[in-house]
Amino acid sequence: MFHEPGTFRVGSAVVLIGEPVPTEDFESMPQGDEAVRRLTARLEAALRRLIVEARDRHTLDLVLAAEAIWREEAPEVAADPWARTTWRQRAARAHAYLAAFEPARLSALRQRLERYVGELEGTGLTDRDLSQGYQLRAVLRYALRQGLALVLGLPLALWGLVNHIVPYGLTALAVRGMDPEADVESTYKVAVGLVVYPVCWVLEGWLIWRLGGGGVLAVFGLSLLPTGFFALSWTQRLDRVRRDTRGLLTVLMDRDLRSHLLERRRAIMAEFQELLRQVPGRVLDGAAP
Repeated sequence: MFHEPGTFRVGSAVVLIGEPVPTEDFESMPQGDEAVRRLTARLEAALRRLIVEARDRHTLDLVLAAEAIWREEAPEVAADPWARTTWRQRAARAHAYLAAFEPARLSALRQRLERYVGELEGTGLTDRDLSQGYQLRAVLRYALRQGLALVLGLPLALWGLVNHIVPYGLTALAVRGMDPEADVESTYKVAVGLVVYPVCWVLEGWLIWRLGGGGVLAVFGLSLLPTGFFALSWTQRLDRVRRDTRGLLTVLMDRDLRSHLLERRRAIMAEFQELLRQVPGRVLDGAAP
């Protein structure tokens, strides 16, 4: 199960290993299309029990948004990665069941969740921000730590950005034009980057050698990879600080916003738990309705 598979340093995966698929009964069957169909169906059923199956990407995003709410509302249980994975599976199965048997209530819940997620994104807040709040001492400590890291790291970050901005932009442009599926986007980035980056580095190195000589070229070559990774980390830190600052300013300007969003979040989770009780246990466990 992939999470943000197209984003380097952020993307992650959970690997689930299911029970062995029995095949002994096929040994006595004549080889042919019927045996293939049966085995394929058995493999499909085994895989369905392991994946988070949603009808479209938007539905999957809503399942993940609901799981983020659940993590904050039940932090002790949600600390276990296996529990989080199981919750996603059960939520996706419940969605498929309720779409057929409780479409009106499910549609209303989806709309409430969509509005909640949209407001969070618009304000720069996260579910974790709502749970923790903003204590003055924590805010000052965060600002000092992140501000120093950004200021002190700026020279190296600028050097890395200058060295990599052209191949980075060309790679992103090429992959965007290919429009790959989300789960293979990073593969496309690697494949394109293996061509684009060396070509750009060679051209940049030739230009630096012409302008500054062999010594400057050596410094450029040795600093390529370290400064590139540092620039990537620095820009991600900057984006995170910008988002957190926007969230803090939003809360300061609207003191009732946090309590309002917390109330809506708890109402969404309560409604979801109520709908879950309408779903048979065998469906939540992966059996057919």
